[in-house]
Amino acid sequence: MKLYIADFSEGEIVRGKVTLALITLPLMLSGCGQIPPAKKSGDGLSQEITATSSVATSTSSPSSEYKFDPGLWSQQIPVPAPKEHFTAQDFTGNWNRTNVPEALYGSIKISNQKPYSFNLDFFGGWAEHTGEFSGTATIISPHQALLRVYGSDDIFSVSFTLENHQLIVEVKPYDSSLALGLGMNVGISGTYTLRQPTYTNAGIVDKVFKTADMKKRAQALLGNKAYGYVTETMRIGFEDDPATIHYPLDYSGFENGAGFGAKVKIDSDKIYVLLIDNINGDVFYTNDVNYRQKIPAFFEYDSKVRAMQIVYKPV
Repeated sequence: MKLYIADFSEGEIVRGKVTLALITLPLMLSGCGQIPPAKKSGDGLSQEITATSSVATSTSSPSSEYKFDPGLWSQQIPVPAPKEHFTAQDFTGNWNRTNVPEALYGSIKISNQKPYSFNLDFFGGWAEHTGEFSGTATIISPHQALLRVYGSDDIFSVSFTLENHQLIVEVKPYDSSLALGLGMNVGISGTYTLRQPTYTNAGIVDKVFKTADMKKRAQALLGNKAYGYVTETMRIGFEDDPATIHYPLDYSGFENGAGFGAKVKIDSDKIYVLLIDNINGDVFYTNDVNYRQKIPAFFEYDSKVRAMQIVYKPV
């Protein structure tokens, strides 16, 4: 136990080393050449979308020069330029996905806008899983652009719509990491802003550890490394469904892709933290002398199923 506690208390967070092994697999699929052929409809495409613009009907079929290569993943399909003349709004800028948990962070850089097209670079995540995509969208109306790709076994249409100073991104027939060859569960859809994004779980650490003194004591109890894991899980992890928790906790969640989770309960000056660590083993931290050798029932933890260590410090 002493060695384990010492290891948890020293050094810096190295979670990025774990992430590399987890996020590369989906991106490596681009070279596997195992993509099944697309399901065909009457015009050679599957499940076309109907765009809101009157000029969007020009996208009903790919260019006659387009030749599909089944060896490529997320191959872009050309969208013909609209036949009607119009002046497009300015799509350019660094757009940030907003009004989502921080675990669903994402950004789209739009550049090199021409009368009927622009370039885009997307980078986003689903907790520790990340993915990126670059392509060219065709502007089909003054406020809307369209990009089409061959994903796994379907044609995916990605629309970019300017509305109320925001960029609305939608994927049809459905959004999926398979659509653009992104990391596990990573998608591009959402509402984007040119301003700083608003995260629905902003300030979660302050809500759990409400005072500077409580943060200081929690850090002394857990050590810098474990405290970093717990607070990072709060920021970019996903909270558990309250319906699955039978006892009230201040926080319960898991950081997908990193192998870490945390359950936290603060009772006056008593601190109870259960760090779920799928790599090194779970650890229960507390400053409550009554739980030096057992874990509280409110954590609903089965020590017979998972190995666990207990760290007690009278902080």
